[in-house]
Amino acid sequence: MSKLISISGSPLSGKTTLIEKLKKNLLIPIDIVSDLPRLAIDRIGLELTQFDQKAFQHYIGFAQLLAEETNVPSNTIRILDKSLIDAVAYWDVLIREPRPIWASALHAQRYAFVFICDHKDVISHGDNMQQLHKMHRDTLNEAILRVACEMTDNVKIISGDIDTRQKIVTNLIMNQIANS
Repeated sequence: MSKLISISGSPLSGKTTLIEKLKKNLLIPIDIVSDLPRLAIDRIGLELTQFDQKAFQHYIGFAQLLAEETNVPSNTIRILDKSLIDAVAYWDVLIREPRPIWASALHAQRYAFVFICDHKDVISHGDNMQQLHKMHRDTLNEAILRVACEMTDNVKIISGDIDTRQKIVTNLIMNQIANS
């Protein structure tokens, strides 16, 4: 069984908030991979990422691949605040060129679950990066769903308030563990 769980979704959809709730409430060892694009933008600045958006998307794709490929202890689940699925979807929407080599790492057994956070019921003002991509939210959401469904049958769209989302995700993860 894969130990990777992707929390995916368009900007301002509640991914990071959900992961913070899971961190407090899941009673199993977890390893969190933070939102890599946000970390990169915080470190190098939004202007530099926009200077060469294709190079930035390549960087994010490779960084995401490396983060996902790092070994996880046998009793630990890795939860991804965005995943390679998101990187490929962003590539499809923003770059609109054939998918790069790092996208070929996606395969059907890569993720135990892909949870896609529905942005339609989340109210947020967001940071600079989120505001930049806000105009692409619906398109990105559709692309993320499409890429996720290409890769696995374990795709769940989650909506509702944060407590409802947390309960749904926790129950599905714990049921998967109990049945494996």
